[in-house]
Amino acid sequence: MNTNLKLLESHSAELPPIPAGIYYGQNEDLDAINRAIYRRNVSEFPLRPNLDARSSSTRQVLYPTTDIRSSYKGQYMDYSTKSGFAPIQSMGPVSGFNVNDETRLRNQYFALQHGAEQSYYVPSAQSDMYKVHVPSESNPYAQPFPDLFVQSQYTTAPPPFMNKIGTSVFNNCTQTQLRML
Repeated sequence: MNTNLKLLESHSAELPPIPAGIYYGQNEDLDAINRAIYRRNVSEFPLRPNLDARSSSTRQVLYPTTDIRSSYKGQYMDYSTKSGFAPIQSMGPVSGFNVNDETRLRNQYFALQHGAEQSYYVPSAQSDMYKVHVPSESNPYAQPFPDLFVQSQYTTAPPPFMNKIGTSVFNNCTQTQLRML
């Protein structure tokens, strides 16, 4: 027991003293990075919501069919990607939806028509999708995978040791007999 106590005292003498408070590091750079990351998640201006679902009380109301919800008192700007940054992924405000650019990017020039030829895109048979270029001797480009088109030779004859395996009536372990060959 005394040896353990002496060992503990000798190690505690080597340890630095415990600080009597909290040390604050230089976190200004880290805070600046965190603020920049947070700004990427917040819009620069209020966006018009796609769904306005403010609750309305229907209990003990004389005429519950009338809409008594309060409306937004502020003013929404017309959304544009050029006017400011908004961290939206797929469903932005409807006012900022540029129909012509979106249909051009999605290649949706024609409405969905079942059976019509213009409803789906079929590439030409002369396009590079249907042309296969295989490197050969006459082709100046080297084949990067030399064993790709090699025809393998297989034999269908049984191995020569087939008549020596599995001929015993008892103790007929073919795995052991294969090892002994």
